[in-house]
Amino acid sequence: MRIIGTDNHSRYSTCLNTAHNFMLDIADAKNIILNQIKVFKTHWQSVCDQANLNEIERKLFLNGQYLNSFAYQDLKGAHEDIYEACLQAKKGSS
Repeated sequence: MRIIGTDNHSRYSTCLNTAHNFMLDIADAKNIILNQIKVFKTHWQSVCDQANLNEIERKLFLNGQYLNSFAYQDLKGAHEDIYEACLQAKKGSS
């Protein structure tokens, strides 16, 4: 989905770059993203258990759908807090 110009990438940086269009400053946008990552990390195991996902399915969803490194790899350095939160969530969820 294009939410800013021609950028249709599913990245946190895209969300941060267009936060102002949703009347959010960068700090608010970062807090939303960090909270989403926290909720994901907190509930990942229980949601997978409820869905009866096996280990292979869990890894496919974790790496492909939910914490795909493409979504955050460009944040290293510029938004290190989000980048590190993603790495920690991925580590704690695998």
